[in-house]
Amino acid sequence: MQKHYKRSLLFTINVVAAATLGIGSAMGAGFPTLDGSKPVVVGHRGAPGYLPDHTLEGYRTAIAMGADFIEPDLVLTKDGVLIARHEPVLTDTTNVRSLPKYADRKRKAIIDSIEYDGWFASDFTLAEIKELRAVQPRAPRSTKFDGAFEIPTFQEVIDLAKSESKRLGRTISIYPETKHPTWHRSIGLPLEERLLSVLNAAGYTSKASPVIIQSFEIGNLKLMRPMTSVRLVQLLSAYDNDINTGTAYYLPNDPDSAPWDWIASGDKRNYGDMLTPAGLAEIARYADGIGPWKRQILGVKGLDTNGDGKADDVNGDGSINEADGVSNVFSTVIADAHKAGLVVHPYTFRDDVPMARDYAKDPAMEYRQLYALGVDGLFTDFPDTAVRARESMAQGLWPAIEYTVTGSERYYRTAQAAELAVVASNKVGTWTQTADSYYVWAAAADRAGSAPVCRVFNTNGNRHRYSIVAAECAAWKQEAGGIDEGVAFYALPYAGSACPSGTRAIDRLRITVAGLVYERHLGTASEATALVAKGWAKVGVAYCAAQ
Repeated sequence: MQKHYKRSLLFTINVVAAATLGIGSAMGAGFPTLDGSKPVVVGHRGAPGYLPDHTLEGYRTAIAMGADFIEPDLVLTKDGVLIARHEPVLTDTTNVRSLPKYADRKRKAIIDSIEYDGWFASDFTLAEIKELRAVQPRAPRSTKFDGAFEIPTFQEVIDLAKSESKRLGRTISIYPETKHPTWHRSIGLPLEERLLSVLNAAGYTSKASPVIIQSFEIGNLKLMRPMTSVRLVQLLSAYDNDINTGTAYYLPNDPDSAPWDWIASGDKRNYGDMLTPAGLAEIARYADGIGPWKRQILGVKGLDTNGDGKADDVNGDGSINEADGVSNVFSTVIADAHKAGLVVHPYTFRDDVPMARDYAKDPAMEYRQLYALGVDGLFTDFPDTAVRARESMAQGLWPAIEYTVTGSERYYRTAQAAELAVVASNKVGTWTQTADSYYVWAAAADRAGSAPVCRVFNTNGNRHRYSIVAAECAAWKQEAGGIDEGVAFYALPYAGSACPSGTRAIDRLRITVAGLVYERHLGTASEATALVAKGWAKVGVAYCAAQ
């Protein structure tokens, strides 16, 4: 999925204005997808976080982890057979360089303006491809399976999806990508007709068929539209996102910035033009959805801690990357696409890359944030993490995140992703996520007996206070400077003896400073002990939250 020339730099985004986010409203367990269903999880190239890309074993692992789709990138062999490889270039994803018999096949070739010096699938017959074995191309992932698995054909991927669907009693769909269709056609190996022939033979001919075809180019999707009724998705990309401005940007004649068939024809438009309402309306004429790079929706904005107008190396590791920034939402792509009737399936989610500070090194937080924003599915190298995050939200469990602002005793706690984006945008002071986050219920209906936890802000002392007790909430709202900020989340009332099974007590600690009362609600005994040592008083249990 990720385009072969995608740069691994730092990505950024701007924050949506707080006024547009519905602060104070409770988010239910339902997903804001186009049709209200659960977002789908696509095993990107299988499960490459664990096994080499595009192997039957990797696809089978993704399915076992709960993926709804498996994604084979498609290229053609010399004898015209579709195989699953991320690129026509075999150099880094197979063991071909270690096989002396194929040393003379190494050559140079230009694909979409990029010169490669290596081995190419189009120079090998299927029989020869079957002599190769897959290797892990992405460091520092494990290489212990290098050389163990062969290269599958597209037909073998379809056969696997069908057999696993029958065995598991659930539909396993496929999400093939046509790789470099203009280049393939230029060497006499057009992809489209072969792809549709294989799908037709498999019985995949309608919009209801368990298949979606995707492409970064436009011409081949438009070519296939009258030839098939299966769903089509337009992939999109950007050159990069600027860490300082927080916007995706595009370069002229750059294959990350625009469809290659546009570049080749002299068309000066780019993927950004396609993400406007007018551009999305045009996509809707020939496709059923879009697959944007996730940083065209949501990115990570660096923090300027020294006031020089530039992002800083906050964690001191010698580089500026996502671990030095916070997540922000900067576009209306999801809402605009849904208005055009298009599903949105962003790529690519990975657990083993630097993560935004507000995710607290928990990869599931990024998935939950995108689910909450309304994506209809996503591509991931780690299907198990994506599925777990989705299912916890489907059950009504949403993470409650607490932040403290530098230089004060102000705390902000919420279960709403939109509100978290506002806090993380660093608009007032420098907010830092505390370590005492936990799961709560997002709406009263999600758990029998759950009740709203109010959030009241008092401008006298710049502090938040929370309670599940209606009388306390009412009293705080009447205080001088009290502002009702609505419901922070829903939790279970504490019965006085023990919390219900599957929940834990959230301790309530209080301290008075200069006549002002401050509170913390903690889910870990060690943090409570630390605060008590600093003079905070433990005054009981605030409520019961999910484990």
